[in-house]
Amino acid sequence: MTTTKITDYSKIIQNIEKDISANKIKGEKEQGKVDFSEVLKSALNDVSNVEKTAEEQIKQAITGDDANVHKTLIAVEKADLSFKLMMEIRNKLMDAYNEIMRIRV
Repeated sequence: MTTTKITDYSKIIQNIEKDISANKIKGEKEQGKVDFSEVLKSALNDVSNVEKTAEEQIKQAITGDDANVHKTLIAVEKADLSFKLMMEIRNKLMDAYNEIMRIRV
């Protein structure tokens, strides 16, 4: 059983930053490009893992295997915040895409 902490969000953000910097260094060596899709895939996988953890905590609370309500609520809140962050990033990306599409050539 792992304990969940709010500071895990900073770890997720740090992992994204590491992926960006690793891809930047790798991209500079190869072609000077950063593989943005890989960074997004990694971030989505992190969100998915947090949601799976919350789901497992909920199942354990329901079945009575782990009656620690605090851990369950923290896991659910982490999943909620991760999802909201992912949606905000998606919204910003869509706004940027729409702005680019409005540019007249």
